[in-house]
Parts: sequence; structure tokens; C-alpha cells
Amino acid sequence: MSTLTDNSKRYGLVSQVLHWGVAALMIAAYVSGEVLVVATDDAKAGVMYWHASLSVLVVGFFVVRAGWRISQTSPDELNQNKLMVLAHKLTVLALYALPVALTVSGALSMLAAGQAMGFFGLDFLAGWAIADHELSKLLEETHIILAHAVITIFGLHTLAALWHQFVKRDGVLARMLPMSLDKS
Repeated sequence: MSTLTDNSKRYGLVSQVLHWGVAALMIAAYVSGEVLVVATDDAKAGVMYWHASLSVLVVGFFVVRAGWRISQTSPDELNQNKLMVLAHKLTVLALYALPVALTVSGALSMLAAGQAMGFFGLDFLAGWAIADHELSKLLEETHIILAHAVITIFGLHTLAALWHQFVKRDGVLARMLPMSLDKS
């Protein structure tokens, strides 16, 4: 394992930046998706542009965060209950895999609808666009189901943090908040 985060304060800082960065991007992508549902036909292209761009950023941030988590050992994991560590790792895996699957299903839905994927002004995968209405609808429905799954896991993750704070009283939630870095 790397010594990049060889002390708990530095580990906590990197962890918080990655955690809240991913959370902010996921919330922004979700909000833009909800706006897309109610957007007028004139506004849909612009909202889709931002929704797709934010979704690709979420995946990029996940890749960075996953690489960091794989290369580091949390100071807390060393003294934790093995079942709780497993539950945490499975939740994190779901929080990584579902948004990636969500982004892929959205991109494939757009391509099946005959649209190119846009990412901050760049059209990519344009040559892969096809016009298959049935496939596009199926992928769009899959995208919606995955969005609900992400929100459910996100809610369970939040409830677990609250459980740690108010039932276990082990300080996990306090360590996740940015102002906790001032304490040492």
C-alpha cells in the first residue's frame, strides 16, 4: 500500500475531497436529469448536454477515487469489525458500479436514439449513433431504474452515516465533515 496518505489527517483530507467531490457531481447530474424530465422541447438539448457532461465527470471522478481507495488502507479499517468493513465495501462498490452503469445506459440510450454524446462541447461516439426507437426506450427505462437504485443506495449510505453518529457514536460522520480536519 502507498504511503501517500501515511497519516490519518492526510488520509482524511484526501478522503473528504474525493467523497464530497463525487457526491456533489452525482447530485448535480441527478438534478440535471430531473430538470430534463420536465424541460420543454426547446430546452431539452441544452439540459441533456449538461446532464451528459456531468455524468461523464462523475465516472471520471469515480475512476480517480477507486484508484486511490484501492491503493490506500484506511486507518480505521485496521481495527473495525470485519462484517462492518464488508458492508462498507459492498456499499462503496454499489456506489461506484451503479453510477457507471447509469452513465453507460444513458449514453447507449442516446446513441440508440440517433444522438451523439456531448461532453462540454465535444461530440464523441457520433459515428456509433443508430436509430432504434425500441432499443432506445428499453435503455432509457433501464437508465431510470438504475437512477432509482443509485438514489436508494445513496439514501442507505446516508442512513448508515447517521446510524454511526447517533447509535454507535463512533465519530464516522464527524470525520466525514470538512470542519473535522481542524481537530487533531
